[in-house]
Amino acid sequence: YDLISSDPTHPLLGSGNLYTQEYFELCKSKLNKDGMVSQYLPLHKLRKEDFLGIIKTFKSVFPNSTVWMGNYHAILVGKNSDSNIDFENFVKNCIQIQDNYLYTEPYHMAANLIQNANSIDFICKDAKINTDDKSYVEFFNLNAFEEDNIYINLKYLNDNRADISESFTNIPDTALLNKYVNGNTLLNESLYGILSGDMNSAYNKLLQAIKENPEDKEIPILLNYYFPHKR
Repeated sequence: YDLISSDPTHPLLGSGNLYTQEYFELCKSKLNKDGMVSQYLPLHKLRKEDFLGIIKTFKSVFPNSTVWMGNYHAILVGKNSDSNIDFENFVKNCIQIQDNYLYTEPYHMAANLIQNANSIDFICKDAKINTDDKSYVEFFNLNAFEEDNIYINLKYLNDNRADISESFTNIPDTALLNKYVNGNTLLNESLYGILSGDMNSAYNKLLQAIKENPEDKEIPILLNYYFPHKR
């Protein structure tokens, strides 16, 4: 296959065997030379050590792994090739997407790449590989259901963001890409406030994000959604 896209239910709720090293190796064995795998990565209902363990497990099979954020959820992406992403081709592919509900501005899409192979090695250095015979996501600790896990996992990813220039080549406007990354970072920080109930902080972070990058159309959408009475 050129692409295997896996969007299972939560690993603690019946799909634990789709988050093991053996499953990822099986996926890799079915890929073409330049094939890719995308895997849903929840931030909720996972302790940080288990959350990071899943990322490390995925990277143990796909050394050139990346993690992409989508507000409260993430996606693992792995590929057989070791090459970085050519930004010119990335732009062409984004333009070809026909989806009325997906904001496909290439710089916005690229800014959602939050972890790469180097940063994964750093943040997951103490994590454990998840395997079929010792699956900590199927035989989980009840602390996984603590409500603040999603906040902890999101903050850890966002506070330890990768250097995006390590993942892309042929970037025509690095200053613009950095604006989108900075705006995206502030957007994620606004989610901290929403998750913790500090709505004043969330509102101010979204205002900062708009000021940092007024070109990103996602930020005002979230501002209108969460704070319609302030617009």
